[in-house]
This record gives sequence, structure tokens and C-alpha cells, in this order.
Amino acid sequence: MTMAKNIFITIFLGLFKGPVGKYIHVDMSQTWSEAQSYCQTKYSDLAVVNSQKDHELLVAVKTQDLSGWIGLHRDDVNVSLWKWSGEGKMRYQNWAKDQPNNYEGRQNVVRMMSSGKWNDYPQGYYLTFYCYIRNNGFGKNYLHNHISRTF
Repeated sequence: MTMAKNIFITIFLGLFKGPVGKYIHVDMSQTWSEAQSYCQTKYSDLAVVNSQKDHELLVAVKTQDLSGWIGLHRDDVNVSLWKWSGEGKMRYQNWAKDQPNNYEGRQNVVRMMSSGKWNDYPQGYYLTFYCYIRNNGFGKNYLHNHISRTF
């Protein structure tokens, strides 16, 4: 009699830091929530921008229209507070003029506009998006994939 077991192995793939660093543009249109789920499954999360340097790395990913979802969203309890998906409070901001404005009270997530500036936006629209690859603390970025094997 043989015994079948599922073993989940996490593989860390080291990525050398290049000119585009730790961000990936996904050229697929999804809602903010769908994009968040995709990034959390395939990479680490939607893009998190904590400094000017992070912003420069993010905009270097794509040479033309920069428009797309990033991981910034309003706090569910305190709507004046902005948080990063999975990363806590916003420490850096790059809002476009007169933003955020919460137009009609339904703009709870953020898209980066073609200019690279940020705009609060309703989450039901379909846009391309930016994913973030978390740094492992050893100077390399990593992706994680779960592989299921049956023995």
C-alpha cells in the first residue's frame, strides 16, 4: 500500500536588483481588489511606495502610459487615513493637484496616473496594475511559489 502526501514547498527565487528593482507592471485590466489578489498570489502584493526612491523604481518599470493600480487604500475605520495593502500607514505621498478628493464619497483606492502622480479612484474600474516583490532582508528580492507534489 502506498501513501500519498501533499507537500507544499516554498521556493525563494532570488532576483538581482536591476534598474526596475522590485516592481512589475501587469498588463492585464482588473478591479483594484482583483489586482490585489493577483499580486498577493503571484508576487507579494500591490505596489507599495514608501519613498521617492521607491517611486523612481516604480515609474522606471514602464516607459509609456504609467497609469495603473497601486496598493494604497483608505482605512476602513478612519477614512482620512491611507494604508498600503499589507504594509501599514502611508509614509510617502505623491498626490496629483487637488487629490485625494473622494469624489462622490466612493474613491477608496489609488491609481497612479500617466504622469506618475496619484489619484484616489473608485475600486470597481478595470485598470492595469503594479505588483511589488518584497525584499528578503539580504539585499535580494524574492518571489514565492507553492508547488504541490504527490508522493
